[in-house]
Amino acid sequence: MLNNLLNMVLKGSTSANQSLLAILLAILMVVCMSSVSAESSPTVPPPGEMVNIGNHSLHLNCQGSGSPTVILESGLGGNSLDWARVLPGVSRFTRVCAYDRAGYGWSEMGPMPRTSLLIANELHRLLKTANVETPYVLVGHSFGGYSVRLFASLYPNETAALVLVDASHEQQFRYLRKVDRSRRATGWEVAAAGLSIPDNLPENIRETAKQLADSNKAVRALQSETRYFQVSADQTLWHAKTVNIPVTILSRGQRVWPHDKRGDRMEATWEWLQNDLFIRLGSLHRIATGSGHYIHLDEPEVVINSIGQLVRSFKKESGS
Repeated sequence: MLNNLLNMVLKGSTSANQSLLAILLAILMVVCMSSVSAESSPTVPPPGEMVNIGNHSLHLNCQGSGSPTVILESGLGGNSLDWARVLPGVSRFTRVCAYDRAGYGWSEMGPMPRTSLLIANELHRLLKTANVETPYVLVGHSFGGYSVRLFASLYPNETAALVLVDASHEQQFRYLRKVDRSRRATGWEVAAAGLSIPDNLPENIRETAKQLADSNKAVRALQSETRYFQVSADQTLWHAKTVNIPVTILSRGQRVWPHDKRGDRMEATWEWLQNDLFIRLGSLHRIATGSGHYIHLDEPEVVINSIGQLVRSFKKESGS
């Protein structure tokens, strides 16, 4: 495309201007190529391995040893760095893997649209390709709760337990919109505004997280997941079956909506939705009293201990 543009510009130009224009367009070509290279190759190397799952590669970072294997699924716009305070703790007692969904972190962009059903199947392909040992304890934060529930329904023989970390409810749009009289986005204003990183990420990885969040592929992934959020909710509603495995529900204890009437209504509805998840799915419900939405960053020990309890129970029942 740039060569065609160069030829068009040079036609009819004076000899004196041709060299200047050629130089300027050559510089433009270098800048464009550098931008693409920077997006696909972050300056900080991935802490894990890149796994080709067919038409794109995903980043997988596994630590520790033992069974069952714990799989960490991030929320909307998140990546494997979100689990920096949880991964080392869980690795002390079993194998644990954090990964980047397509487009985020070090992972390449994947097929569109980015829905939870697609994400669940890509995660399964990733784990199989990388020979990650079954069974899995799947941990899903927020939007990631949809994909781990779908995974458990699609692959029940490979799933030992679930941990839902302040997870999205499949009918949250219906109920949150009902109480949101302002007709604004129902709790996802921040996601719609653009990609950001959690405030309480460890200081030593904040610059890397910012670089990863600034990539065009991460923005495209966020835009697609946000646009098709309702589709993902519907997929979970219709395809996520009730599973006969332990499910721990972790809910935040600190409010995230403003201290006004709208915020009060939204907070009360979110609490009701979390309780509904427990009534229908859960075997244990814990409130992280000191946490906002990112429980795994605010109170990582709550998440680590909940995972540990499920791992110990599995080992006891399986005799391993």
